[in-house]
Amino acid sequence: MNQHSQNYSMAQIQHLLANDPQTQDFFERKTVSTYEEFVRVLHKDILRAITDVQHDRHLFQDASFGEDAISTVIIKCLKFMNYDAEHDTQHGGHCDILVKHQALGFEWIGEAKLWKGQAYVKGGLEQLLTRYATGTTGESAGGLLVYVKQENALEKLITWHTELSSHNSTHSIEDLPERPRKLYFDSVQLAQASGLDYDMRTFFVALNHATSIEPEYEHDGTIVSA
Repeated sequence: MNQHSQNYSMAQIQHLLANDPQTQDFFERKTVSTYEEFVRVLHKDILRAITDVQHDRHLFQDASFGEDAISTVIIKCLKFMNYDAEHDTQHGGHCDILVKHQALGFEWIGEAKLWKGQAYVKGGLEQLLTRYATGTTGESAGGLLVYVKQENALEKLITWHTELSSHNSTHSIEDLPERPRKLYFDSVQLAQASGLDYDMRTFFVALNHATSIEPEYEHDGTIVSA
């Protein structure tokens, strides 16, 4: 037996499960049995990773922190939470974020874009739906992550929600309240390869800081003149 191993009593384990949030979260991740549970828990943990990134947003203002670098930080957060998460993996192309449940064969794919106007984000959406997503059993959900270094991420989210509502891949989309209090929403898209529904969550990540230098962009990606 490993000299550093320790036997834990059932009473100790039950105490942690009843009182320790980290233990509760760990067991929730490790005991999912359906794809729906896997996606629900993963979405909750992605929001935790996004919160951590937003708290350190002053570190991401340099131009060297683009989509890949920020996605890598989110992936490291997910790995710390015991996820099998990868960046730039070959999966019908080089997807930004791939999260797998090896034992059950589940997959979730995320495509990430800096906010550079609606047309640029639409390019990421179409990459996800025409290259990576299948919509088949065990891999019928994914996400679009939009990193916003400019002011007012909510304004950008509302603008994108309007754009996505009229996109030809959109089957249904969550209505936004008059005054949204969160930076994400759900929609059902068409996975081009299969023609099946693809459940997508769009996350906007608020990275603006007093030191931000990222310009504003028009719909087509041209820089707004000062």
